[in-house]
Amino acid sequence: MTSRKADLSALTLLPAVDVAGGQCVRLTQGRADSAQSFGSPRDQVADFVAAGARWVHLVDLDRAFRRGQNQSLLEDVMAEFAGQVQIQLSGGLNRPEDWEWAAATPAARLNLASSSLLAMSDLIGFTADFGPRLALAVDLDGEQVCPRGTKENLGSFWPLWEQLAEAGCPRLSVTDVKRDGALSGPNLEQLELVASRTGAKITASGGVASLADLEALARLVPAGVDSVIVGKALYTGQIKLGDVLGQQA
Repeated sequence: MTSRKADLSALTLLPAVDVAGGQCVRLTQGRADSAQSFGSPRDQVADFVAAGARWVHLVDLDRAFRRGQNQSLLEDVMAEFAGQVQIQLSGGLNRPEDWEWAAATPAARLNLASSSLLAMSDLIGFTADFGPRLALAVDLDGEQVCPRGTKENLGSFWPLWEQLAEAGCPRLSVTDVKRDGALSGPNLEQLELVASRTGAKITASGGVASLADLEALARLVPAGVDSVIVGKALYTGQIKLGDVLGQQA
């Protein structure tokens, strides 16, 4: 007996455009030394828009690794595609000055870095002011918060969440750090656990490799997992964005 095909229509896809050195790149497990280049970020966003994307996850990896930034390039991309696609801006948004810059851009959503939790009092204040426009990236190794690209371990997520929840953080972008860029499938149990314990909307990130993975995530929409960031699988051709969006029409 075959299982019923999942309805993808309620699952929002955010194709990822990661930028380093002015180029679109992909990483494995968040390691800076694993970058593969895929050309112009502007052209990649244009391709995703042409395929019908409603959102793009736009990431400044150089800012994330504190080795520079692509601020002007990202601002130009956001300005060019304003009104055509909604941008979730990400990458190194872990300090108040980074948050303030991001808030002044036309990005529809700001995806604050996991290491923002180190500035909890500032984060609570910013969340209170900009909550509906925010997501917090939660990079998890088990239940431990381990920001990608660092060797930090911020401890268990749950006591940190208890502090932040009071400020009204509406959305979490949850990544299993061991699966990010590895094309090994999403950690469904982890996503469902975080959704049930926090009550926040969840954007899944990391490991998505196939249409079957997207269908598995679509089954979690009633639990609060309503969206997914898709990266490497789009660039390797394992997932065809146009085909998936066509099923959602």
